[in-house]
Amino acid sequence: MDETTESIRERIRDANEDGRLYFWGGILAAAVSLFVLPLAGLLAMYWSYKLHAEANRTGPALVIGGAGAVGFIYWIAYLAVL
Repeated sequence: MDETTESIRERIRDANEDGRLYFWGGILAAAVSLFVLPLAGLLAMYWSYKLHAEANRTGPALVIGGAGAVGFIYWIAYLAVL
């Protein structure tokens, strides 16, 4: 591996400058959890936590985590009723 080739971890770290990766990934995971796969809500909640902890962005983190939690809790309630 030569010195100019970046590792995947370095590429992800660069893409996550100021929390952009957690923000957009969290939005995507929250949307997927609401409409397609509710288990993705756990990923949205984790990424919202990371967005808050690393980028100190509380507002978007609450919205993303809340949407992911609603999708996941709706799924659990649906399974409980079945």
